[in-house]
Amino acid sequence: MTQPLLLKLAKQGDAIAIAALMNAALYAQRIRVRARRERGCLQVMLKSATPLNQHATIAFIRRGLLRLQAEPIESVRAYAWQVGQEFPEWITEFTLETIAEPSSATETQFNTAKRTSPISPFNQVTQPAPRSRELFKFGFMVIFSIVIYYVVLGV
Repeated sequence: MTQPLLLKLAKQGDAIAIAALMNAALYAQRIRVRARRERGCLQVMLKSATPLNQHATIAFIRRGLLRLQAEPIESVRAYAWQVGQEFPEWITEFTLETIAEPSSATETQFNTAKRTSPISPFNQVTQPAPRSRELFKFGFMVIFSIVIYYVVLGV
């Protein structure tokens, strides 16, 4: 696929194109990216031989998506796996909106979220990765959906 076509698809919110751009940018670090979009939420699954720095990874994703200006993407859920691990090391959700002062409802709802300051630099909610069978089922469904997508497109 040509670079201009890849960029055009990524700007339209195509998860496969976005993952391809991320994979190209992260190739030297040996980080593998898969992505899928469900409505306005882009799910990004990253896999690496070494643990990924959560803040640097989120900054990379957020900065890239803001530069891309993919209108259909409103929020991102990122999963970071270390090669050989069954469950993600961490899961983070964040929006791509302009950062504003958090409302009291947001603070009440997410009062257990890890924060380094009263206003999160990424407008994100962070939680430890659940170690449950539900997560395994979800991961299986994500991978299954991606495989079906590739088969249907004939890629």
